[in-house]
Amino acid sequence: MPEIEANRFWVETDGNLRVCATVDLRLCYQTGEAGMVEGGNLWIFYDIRQYLERDQTFLSEGGVTVSGPAGVTWEGVPLVGGKVVRTFDIHPQAPEFLHAVHIICTGGKVGPDETITIWLKTDREGFRLPQNAIDAFRFWLVEDPHGELTFHHPGGKYHFFLPRTLDPSFMVSNPLCIAPGPPTDLRVTCPSISTGYVEPNLTLLDTYGNPLPHPNGPVHFRTRAGQTSDRPVRLKAPHDAVTVTCNGLETRSNSVRILDSMPKCTLYWGDIHGMQFNQRPLRDYFAWAKEIAHLDFSGGQLFSYSACIEEVWHQLLDAWREFTQPEDFISLPSIEFGTPPDGSHRLGFFPDTENLTPVFCEDRP
Repeated sequence: MPEIEANRFWVETDGNLRVCATVDLRLCYQTGEAGMVEGGNLWIFYDIRQYLERDQTFLSEGGVTVSGPAGVTWEGVPLVGGKVVRTFDIHPQAPEFLHAVHIICTGGKVGPDETITIWLKTDREGFRLPQNAIDAFRFWLVEDPHGELTFHHPGGKYHFFLPRTLDPSFMVSNPLCIAPGPPTDLRVTCPSISTGYVEPNLTLLDTYGNPLPHPNGPVHFRTRAGQTSDRPVRLKAPHDAVTVTCNGLETRSNSVRILDSMPKCTLYWGDIHGMQFNQRPLRDYFAWAKEIAHLDFSGGQLFSYSACIEEVWHQLLDAWREFTQPEDFISLPSIEFGTPPDGSHRLGFFPDTENLTPVFCEDRP
């Protein structure tokens, strides 16, 4: 697992940091005590799975611009045309699926503690931010000041650094806080079975599905029993639904069956398979399931090759335990396996996490 070096790599931006906004984005790298010689390398990575369209291709001309000390020349090359780079060499600190840019010192020498600035453009106006509202969108950098490393792609899925005897010098940038857009969608969820009154769960979303704070203006409910702004909302048998109006938006809930008393068995809603690939904290998956989707249970999985890393395993255990709240929400401790001999994907669910150790079952190297 690579060690992270701090404070020599950071990101600067000008513009509105909202989802899918285009900003002037600059990545700043400061050389270490060794400086950088001709032939030295920098590799810059960021998470591909935050994007609506995963192809975040850089402009063929002017997509990568580098500025540094006078007399030093540079070349910037988006790897695989700015599409998917997949590597475990900086995992788990960086996600497995990435965009990558290769910066090469083609002439001259950079002294110690010198600053190099890299502009990234994915369209003519600048760099397009991701579709996901996230308070820790980061960039990662591997430095190779003496030109000793090659980021090798032998074919197949994975890139890796050669020679394997060298540990890459790995850095992480300061986080960017990406805000959601304006509300464009309203969703309301009610229990599927009720004895006549329900407490609707409201969720405001932007056009990319990012949640926003609850409405701060008036909220009106309409049912077969009449219109009201009171909560809980009264429903009529044998079945009913809640139409909600707020913030200039209107939507209708799921249908609710009205009974005289609650049955012994009832309906619960959940998600048994949700992948946790990108850079968001692992607990965010369960927070979304409980607080945004208003599910009753959820099982979000990492593949066993990630879950078996000690620090990741403990993050999973903490998230499973935090979100298992009887009569409120249940997390489903589970792992996805790429099972031999053909890599078929299967889920393993664990009824008890007490004394549970990681399970590794993969067909990949």
